[in-house]
Order: sequence, then structure tokens, then C-alpha cells
Amino acid sequence: MKYLLIANYINIASIACLSPIYALFVAQFTPSPYMVSLTWGFALIIQGLMTFLFGSLLNGYSHRRHVLVLGYFVMAGSAFLYMGVQSLVGLMVVMLVNACATAFHMPVFKAYVTTHEHKGDEAHEWSLFDGGNYLLAGIGALIGGNILLFTSF
Repeated sequence: MKYLLIANYINIASIACLSPIYALFVAQFTPSPYMVSLTWGFALIIQGLMTFLFGSLLNGYSHRRHVLVLGYFVMAGSAFLYMGVQSLVGLMVVMLVNACATAFHMPVFKAYVTTHEHKGDEAHEWSLFDGGNYLLAGIGALIGGNILLFTSF
């Protein structure tokens, strides 16, 4: 469990670290601030819909560890794909891959955590997951903002 939380925290912190820079990244392809919300909203809607789908398809799947590892690898791979984005369409494709990888992994991650919780300590264990996510998202956003401030990205 400890290693899953650490992997999750690293993922959350890195996403949050890049969030302040995201608007500037999108601005390379279009001057419209609307496109920032459109691309971000697109990714989150796809992620939500795919989470419903994968949650149903993977319910009861016996090889949860394989799904977790594959999900993390695809998320990491899609992060590297951002470096090759040359257009708004390319950005949407990369965000689609990342959204699907997250949706593939998250229902199984939560099912795995649920089956390995200590009876009577569930609230504390989920507080480590959610509280850690919020804490590291905040820290990551601050780091990303400072990178933006000090490098004139």
C-alpha cells in the first residue's frame, strides 16, 4: 500500500506542477483563452466517461496489479508525448491517451486499496490518499508557479 500511495503522490504532484504552465502551453497553438478550458474540459469529460466504462469492464478482474502497473506506464508515457505536441489536435490526442490511462487505472487502484485496508482504519487510510493528493497538488502548483515566475516560461 505504501508504494501505491507514493506512486500516486508523485503522479498528482507532477500534474499539479505543470498545471500553471498549461495555459501558456496551449497559447502556443491558439491565442484564445477559451481553448485552455476547452482542452482541459475535454480531457476531464473523457476521463470521467472512460472511468465509468473501465470501472464496469474491470470489475472483478483478478490481475489488478497488472492493470495498475500498465496504467502507470501509459500515464508516464503520455507525459513524454507532450514534448512532441505540435498542434492543438496533437494536444487533444495526447490528453485523450492520458485521460484513458488514468481512467483505466483509477477504478482498479481504488478497488485494490479497498481490499487491502485495515478493518476499522478505513477513514484514516482514505484520508492519507485524499489528504496527500490535496497537499501534493498544492505543493506541485506552487512549484509550477515558481518555475513560471523565475524562468519567464
